[in-house]
Amino acid sequence: MELKKTIITKIAALVLLLFTGWNLYKSFSYQNSILLLALLTIILTSNNHLSSCLNFLKKSSKNYKKFLLTLILDVLFFSLSYFLLNFALKFFQNITLTKLGKGPEGIDPSIISSYLININILALSTIIVFFLIYTISRTLIWKLLTNKKINMKSFLEFAKYNLVWWIFWIIPAVIVLFGVRIELKNLGLIFFLTIYSHFSGTLHYGISQEKKIMNTFARLSLEKFQYLLTPYALFFVIYTALTQITRIMPVEYASITNVIFFLITISWLRVYLKEAFENT
Repeated sequence: MELKKTIITKIAALVLLLFTGWNLYKSFSYQNSILLLALLTIILTSNNHLSSCLNFLKKSSKNYKKFLLTLILDVLFFSLSYFLLNFALKFFQNITLTKLGKGPEGIDPSIISSYLININILALSTIIVFFLIYTISRTLIWKLLTNKKINMKSFLEFAKYNLVWWIFWIIPAVIVLFGVRIELKNLGLIFFLTIYSHFSGTLHYGISQEKKIMNTFARLSLEKFQYLLTPYALFFVIYTALTQITRIMPVEYASITNVIFFLITISWLRVYLKEAFENT
């Protein structure tokens, strides 16, 4: 029965691979390129490992309570982040240099100095608030997933590791945003966010375990990386399949629907990864 399930999955992946390859031949897109790699990963996965992945997928789909909780927390996180960014941009517009006014001899240097100070305070405040929102949401999500106690120590632990983690990623982020040619920027962002998400997920799971954090992080993010490629591929195929619905929807609803499908997919993926981590 297990062998039959994996064979059917691989046949379906092969059919989709041929269809995706044809679409990619007609018109290049990053999404189809990644989908092609995901389908190829599924096809090349050993039957035993693919069977285990499908079993974890089935098991995680039944854990709807944790899925809903993580989905709600993710919706709150992205909503708060969106409003924070909008507020910061509007506030920035109110203190732009062009609105400071010019005297007969140009702009007063003291006004420029005040402007730069205000901009730096605004940027720093936005980063700090976003960091707090991010840390609180990751703490709640992973502590709930791993059934661990939530207290002030948990938040401080996540904050400590996240701060070091963000500092570590500053240089790669700057390189991707400002050091990559324009035509390759989208590819660079996709690669950067994919790698960051993988390592961040394993780090947050390790922190939530409250012991042997770095050992757990290294084992899951590096040593067991090849075992996580198939789950990532499966979930990317699931997300791509869901987004096909938006093709028949009005344009004004398509974007928000894609965002909803994205949040559903990553919330389900976290529930899956928790099951996989504990059995890897």
